[in-house]
Amino acid sequence: MVKDMTPREEQRGTSTLFVWSSVVIIAAAAGLLVWFFVPGFSQSGTQNAAANGPRSNETQGMSVTAQMTKPEPTTAPRSTDSSTVGRNEQLTGSATADVNLSQEQIGAVKSYVAQHGDQRLNSVNFTMTVGAAVPASAQLRDIPDQLGKSLPSFKDDQYVLVGGQFIIVEKKTRRIVAIVPVPA
Repeated sequence: MVKDMTPREEQRGTSTLFVWSSVVIIAAAAGLLVWFFVPGFSQSGTQNAAANGPRSNETQGMSVTAQMTKPEPTTAPRSTDSSTVGRNEQLTGSATADVNLSQEQIGAVKSYVAQHGDQRLNSVNFTMTVGAAVPASAQLRDIPDQLGKSLPSFKDDQYVLVGGQFIIVEKKTRRIVAIVPVPA
């Protein structure tokens, strides 16, 4: 046997249904607004880009700190001790727009690149800007002795050639210390 509801019970049930459906509609609308208007929420499938932020591609530059100071002998690429962290902050903060190499040094880099253009990569999966970290998966080459004589500040570092950029990377911390533009 089905019991009939009183008009007051019917009104209370209708009000409850109306309130809860309104709450669901408002929550769905808020979710859609966040999805469309908050950066990063609408980018599905780009986990690396969202986690690492946008990539930049600096055309040239050099860290003054990288030339003036040597890393601690105990420095490791992923070290978080105060000397490494502080040096990396200085390295990033001291990036300048112009490469402070002499014309002879830039000529030596361009000459080396002309002879070793087969090492050039079209693109890399990391940010190419002074101070940026280079992942362990990126293959770097030691600065050769012939080039180290022309670039004494960078003789113990490594490099990677990407497009029209000769990127010098500090060996121990794997941070970009200079970017020299070269003919592509």
